[in-house]
Amino acid sequence: IMHLIAFTILTLLVWLASSCDVKVNFRTPRPVIVCLIIVLYGIADEFTQQYIAGRSCDFSDFCFDVMGIILGMTAAVVISRKFIKSV
Repeated sequence: IMHLIAFTILTLLVWLASSCDVKVNFRTPRPVIVCLIIVLYGIADEFTQQYIAGRSCDFSDFCFDVMGIILGMTAAVVISRKFIKSV
């Protein structure tokens, strides 16, 4: 659950930092690039955990990371539609 929450917040913050004045539009590459960067971060995070005492590389944690990314982008869609005016 912590992975889900952390990656939801991370995705939302990365989207807002990179595109705070733009509505989420999956016809453009921007949201895909944001998701891809965070997926790569999740892979790197899981890979490096195997070298930390008391931590392990776990595929289920990565699945929760991906669910968090999906939830974060969903939140970005809702926020951008509510607060960003169309030009």
